[in-house]
Amino acid sequence: MKKAFFGVMMGASLLLAACGSSDESGKENGTSAEPDAAQLAEQKCMGCHGKNLEGGSAPALTKIGAEKSEEEIAKIIKEGTKGGMPAGLVKDEEADTLAKWLAEKK
Repeated sequence: MKKAFFGVMMGASLLLAACGSSDESGKENGTSAEPDAAQLAEQKCMGCHGKNLEGGSAPALTKIGAEKSEEEIAKIIKEGTKGGMPAGLVKDEEADTLAKWLAEKK
């Protein structure tokens, strides 16, 4: 049982490492711009939540705005969850942009 748990945790760690962060989001032509939520979601969320946010190794987000407020979504993105979503995958500004975009999905 411990070996299976360790294997799952190692696999999850590798998956999260593959989702890594990039400092290029929000930059266009060498200038800083407001992060584009759809692009951020593609880079940071879809690896776990599915290409169309339909769910994968993480819950579906297609109607998350009907379940949680923008503030609740931002808190989850920034602080992570006990269920496996790590904190700090994006900067606070990016988290707020993603939360606003996701809150519109109802």
